[in-house]
Amino acid sequence: MRRLISLSISILFYLSSGAQSYIPDDTLVYKTTQETELSLHLFYPNDQKSGENRAVVISFFGGGWVGGHPRQFYPQSEYFASLGMVAISA
Repeated sequence: MRRLISLSISILFYLSSGAQSYIPDDTLVYKTTQETELSLHLFYPNDQKSGENRAVVISFFGGGWVGGHPRQFYPQSEYFASLGMVAISA
């Protein structure tokens, strides 16, 4: 019974964590290799104006550039953008 409850809670947590869809405001290719293009995924504050200076936070994932994806930092990037920073997930 405990396993069933634990599994149910895990499934509910997993499903609810994906309920919000995070989409970057912009992407910028910073390098092209033979295998792929490497992009910066940019999140801007709602009140961002062109040419305005803002604090920036950049998130890099580990894995020696062979594992992971910038999507794993989308929730954090969205949060920092809500605080008025430009957030970048590389």
